[in-house]
Amino acid sequence: MLFGFAALIAVTNFHLSFVRPLYFRWKKKEYKFISGLPAIGTIALIFSGFLLPPNLYLACSALLLVVLDTGGLPWFAVIMLVEWLRGRA
Repeated sequence: MLFGFAALIAVTNFHLSFVRPLYFRWKKKEYKFISGLPAIGTIALIFSGFLLPPNLYLACSALLLVVLDTGGLPWFAVIMLVEWLRGRA
């Protein structure tokens, strides 16, 4: 159940970051940014990883969800690294 919750948050964050802005641009409507649920999906995935039995399919699904969760901790680290390399931070 915790894995499903983490998956829902990851897909929601992906939708809010990429799908929703494209939809508003396509419809030529005014777009107002809405933040997802930062870090909650990653934390739920970590806890569910300890609770779920070892399974290759679950591990691959969790890795895909971490990549999709644009509000997660790995994305935060990547963005901070990119900004530091650009000299903005």
